[in-house]
Amino acid sequence: MAPAGDEPPPLQLSDFQTDTLRGTRGFVRVGRTRSGQWWLIGPDDRPFFACGVQLEAAELRTVTPERAAAWGLNTWVIAGGAPPAGWTGAWVASLSFRPAVEAMIRLQGVQVPDVFDPGWTRACHDRAAQACHVGLSDPRLIGWLPDADLQWAAAPAGLSRPTLLQICLSLEPSFAAYHAAWEFVLAAHGGDLAALAAAWEAALPNKESLRLLTRDDHALGSAGYRHDDERFTKEFARQYFSAVSAAIRAQDPAHLIIGAQPPGGPAAVGEGAAPLVDLLAVQPGAVISGPQLDAWSRDGTVPVLLTGYSWAGGGLEAAPGRTPLEHMLARGRAALEAVVAHPAAVGYAWRDWCDLPGDRPPFGAGLVRVDGGNAREHTDLLTEINLGAAVRRRASRP
Repeated sequence: MAPAGDEPPPLQLSDFQTDTLRGTRGFVRVGRTRSGQWWLIGPDDRPFFACGVQLEAAELRTVTPERAAAWGLNTWVIAGGAPPAGWTGAWVASLSFRPAVEAMIRLQGVQVPDVFDPGWTRACHDRAAQACHVGLSDPRLIGWLPDADLQWAAAPAGLSRPTLLQICLSLEPSFAAYHAAWEFVLAAHGGDLAALAAAWEAALPNKESLRLLTRDDHALGSAGYRHDDERFTKEFARQYFSAVSAAIRAQDPAHLIIGAQPPGGPAAVGEGAAPLVDLLAVQPGAVISGPQLDAWSRDGTVPVLLTGYSWAGGGLEAAPGRTPLEHMLARGRAALEAVVAHPAAVGYAWRDWCDLPGDRPPFGAGLVRVDGGNAREHTDLLTEINLGAAVRRRASRP
């Protein structure tokens, strides 16, 4: 019998393009329907859209599964732990590979591991062996999200500060990334520093001169430099995700691997990650546009999970005919509904379970206030959107 009204029948596994399915049957998978929509697919082969919240391990004791379920939340993104008994929904394990290697690049706001270090790959396998034991047999585990908090750029895109290539070229020679970066750029310019300087429209009589520019926070920004920086950043990301993905796969071949596109960071990170992970986790701002989602998903070819999302914290400005609170919620509704409707989105995770110290209701970012009460300015609207996310299926038929 057909469902009442205009609600389409539930999606079946036969509605998916089999060559897009990623993951292991009996665990959470991801795939694209014939109409072009990406969905997470549960261990029961039923598609679902992740409506989630991010949790620190210390917060788990304060979370009531019944409360989360009442708000339509079906997914937790957990840093450093597993869900407590009573949680029947899906979850994502966020883990850090930072302890994997001592050679961390920390310069001018960038914080990433030196992925060219000879010990990086072995260290990743050692770290995965330590960290990837929780949830190995849990079919509710969507997958692993490594190092979502790495700083791949000194500043958000659009601001003029030294970028990853310039920073690697300015490291001490004890870093493998220093030598890899210089080999990379000189190979592209005939091995000639003068030719490199001309292509970058910069005065570079020697390597030390570039280090001095970086020390003074002077960013290279010519078209020639940006071209090389994009290529190098993509290769850096490929090295990072290749080692991390292989290390996780060696411990857990069943669950998905989720690559983090840094907030405000270079798009080349996601480009380097996309072939090596099952889906991308993107941290957006308070306002999300269709073109942004198109770009993150590589025009719909890569499934995207929005993490760290919140419509709070985007400023308290009012709009004509609206109070600041009304404006915040109207903007938030439009942004999140755009995510639900976008064919490449497979879900989202709200940024904070609890208000942070200093948050001012009703503009705090938590779903729970410091006194333990519901932040209804958020939870009422989220509940409405979460429980209505099934309408996404109305656009799922060819």
